Amino acid sequence: VYDGNCPMCNMAAHAFRIRQEHGALYLVNAREADNVDPLISEINRRRLDLDEGMIIYCQNRFYHGGEALKFMAQYGDETGVMNRINTVMFRTDGRARFFYPWLRGARN
Repeated sequence: VYDGNCPMCNMAAHAFRIRQEHGALYLVNAREADNVDPLISEINRRRLDLDEGMIIYCQNRFYHGGEALKFMAQYGDETGVMNRINTVMFRTDGRARFFYPWLRGARN
């Protein structure tokens, strides 16, 4: 789930490809999603703020912000420039904690 009004979020969401062995990736632009969508309702109930970062929902778990980018780095297809950059920057907790505030600052 990403903020379709954010150019960086939009680009990252559409450039990201998950490795085939992990299944299909389903993108949701939260700015266009219907508020009755159960996923959006649960995100709102949990007070996960899209202005603070994108959200990945996988196997009944929500990954938000830096955790979502770390998930993308771990399970993303290694082809493509965006995926390679993401892997370098967010593969570990330490890197994610270091780089995520900078990325969010650039977005803001």
